[in-house]
Amino acid sequence: MPFILPARTLSAEYNIDNSCRFDNNVHFTRTPSSDGNLRTFTFSWWCKVSSVNSERTTIYSAAPEDTGDDGSYIWIDDQLTIREYDGSTNKLDIVTNRIFRDPSAWYHIVVAVDTTQGTASNRIKIYVNGAQETSLGTATYPDQNYDYNHTNKAQLQRIGRNNNSYNYPFNGYIAEFHFIDGSQKSASDFGEYDTDSGIWKPKQLGGSYGTNGYKLEFKQTGTSADASGKGADTSGNGHHWDDHNTTVTSIVTDSPTNNFATFNPLQASLPTNAIRQGLENGLLKSWTSSNDNSADYRQWSSIAIPHTNKWFVETYWSRNSNDHTKGRIGILAYHDDITHGVVLKGDMGKIVNGSASSYASGSMAYGDIFGALYDLPNNQVTFYSNGTSLGAISWTPNANYIYYHVVYADSQSLEFYGNFGNPIQTISSGNTDPEGFGNFEHSTNNGYALCTKNLGEYG
Repeated sequence: MPFILPARTLSAEYNIDNSCRFDNNVHFTRTPSSDGNLRTFTFSWWCKVSSVNSERTTIYSAAPEDTGDDGSYIWIDDQLTIREYDGSTNKLDIVTNRIFRDPSAWYHIVVAVDTTQGTASNRIKIYVNGAQETSLGTATYPDQNYDYNHTNKAQLQRIGRNNNSYNYPFNGYIAEFHFIDGSQKSASDFGEYDTDSGIWKPKQLGGSYGTNGYKLEFKQTGTSADASGKGADTSGNGHHWDDHNTTVTSIVTDSPTNNFATFNPLQASLPTNAIRQGLENGLLKSWTSSNDNSADYRQWSSIAIPHTNKWFVETYWSRNSNDHTKGRIGILAYHDDITHGVVLKGDMGKIVNGSASSYASGSMAYGDIFGALYDLPNNQVTFYSNGTSLGAISWTPNANYIYYHVVYADSQSLEFYGNFGNPIQTISSGNTDPEGFGNFEHSTNNGYALCTKNLGEYG
């Protein structure tokens, strides 16, 4: 089941405020003006993955443009792979046994290189959430004093996709991407364990970034490779990156120090007759179809609805096709049928613990935004149609049950966006929750966004 408090999330003295949402081939590029240190350097980044299968998704690549398989690569396809390939051989190839398959968690990864080291295993060190990875499925280390042929060279560098026509784009979120030229750092340079919880958390990096070093915080929203661009370098070196295929909603506040809910692909209810079911755009867009449209397609929030305080979520019906009266939004006990929870039907009826009845007039339609306010301590659920309350529904939740926000279609194929505070559609008005978190089209009506800072305070 999804974590109520996802891993690696904590309010911290040092906060990471933003990340970039990578989807639809979003990526960043830069070509250094000269070679840097080709033997010693360090990568560090935080990421939350959206792909949870064996599909390759590229974190970083470097090579002259479209040179086949030649190049330097860092990718995740369940495991983490570090590779440099030239001609017909892998000059180095390191693959972890660790699986990166929790879409609700932020991972901190450090790749620290120093090929001058006499011990082969010291030439490339990988750290995940503060611990060095020593269990490796493949461990082909570079020769001593090996000069990288692509990383830190005056060649095209990419974050978020491959260097060749295969692309292999990254799907998910990346925050605080560091590159330190000339130093082999350790995980403790970038983070530390919280003394109370034991959770790994970020800290400020000290020292120089070196000649070609950079730090991308993804704080800006501009479209140029400068200090106001999405790929702005905040290390002080001014090595700004060009952004590609980004939108106004690519920069988000989902971060390692305030982790927001998404939908969870590991918990999606996929019917046996489905031929297509998916989550895109940082696990916030769902599209489904089946052989005969006879099954439900349920997407569950990655964070449970707490039994304390009020919690707010928006749903946007995003495709102008099929019958939206078959849409369903609500709160259910995990992977149960509709006998434990409250569901709003597309014809504006309601289902409470399996019992259907009338609720409001009208019907769901393409372009509508429906809000859901879950007030479990007061035994109430209220739905909103484009900001207008449809009325409070009385319902007594079971204190022993874990409930989740769920969106699905009854015997129909529909497309929808979930907004837990970082929307993928453009928001025209801009509303936050009572703590100032999230970005919603309509008022949250004093409901809190499902994010870990709120959970720590109110959940």
